[in-house]
Amino acid sequence: MPNVIIADDEIWVRKGIIKAIDWELHGLRLIGEAADGEDAYGLILKNSPDILLLDMRMPGMDGRELLRLMKERFPDVLSIVISGYSDFEYTREAIQHGAFDYVLKPVKKPELMQALERVVDELNHRNGMDGKEGKAPDAAETGTGDNGAAASCKAGSRQSNIVENIVMDMMNQYDRPLSLSDFAKKYHVNADYLSRLFKKETGKNFRDLMTECRIEKAKELLERTNYKYFEISSLVGYEDYRHFSQVFKKAVGMTPSEYKHRTG
Repeated sequence: MPNVIIADDEIWVRKGIIKAIDWELHGLRLIGEAADGEDAYGLILKNSPDILLLDMRMPGMDGRELLRLMKERFPDVLSIVISGYSDFEYTREAIQHGAFDYVLKPVKKPELMQALERVVDELNHRNGMDGKEGKAPDAAETGTGDNGAAASCKAGSRQSNIVENIVMDMMNQYDRPLSLSDFAKKYHVNADYLSRLFKKETGKNFRDLMTECRIEKAKELLERTNYKYFEISSLVGYEDYRHFSQVFKKAVGMTPSEYKHRTG
């Protein structure tokens, strides 16, 4: 059962979140709450949570500093940032420091539940991957059985894991200038081979799926926030708003402003 810590200096927000969720019913365990970043960090050191809900604006050590420490020392902890509509710079920094998701104030239970469900799905995915990687040696490794078949299965499993990891990085780091060649270097494979493997496993090429991830996140920001269009463009990895608008219209069939008016 994943352990959760909540950090927010506004006690009514903190208590509201605690009371709004039936933690055990959703397979979660609330293990602590804190009113500032320093207390939260102390709880993290003591309790090793899986999930951290934190406000970006806190006295003393704020959310930005806490996220920076988490990224350095506890990168496996998944963070959900609580941010106000006007806190664009905080939200940008939260994404840059590896926050998994965010919920806007005033916190609404359905949006908070959706964020928690996404986090739990990610934890389950990671646990599944750990299970695959931590299994006992197979016949190819021990020298028994049909070595050729076992080696082939092992290679296929590793290839699938590489693509799965790349897709997860794309979903979580869509604001960064990711490239297939960088992933090829990371996993020590030929870039052309990785391109073919990626298309085979996902049915899409790398650039198309990267664009899809960014546009889906842009649609979410347009629906859930009041950020300016150029701010959303930057948050999803497009520094040039004009280019972002062209890509968005090609993918969605309307401009970001048209989409905002239709869904807002």
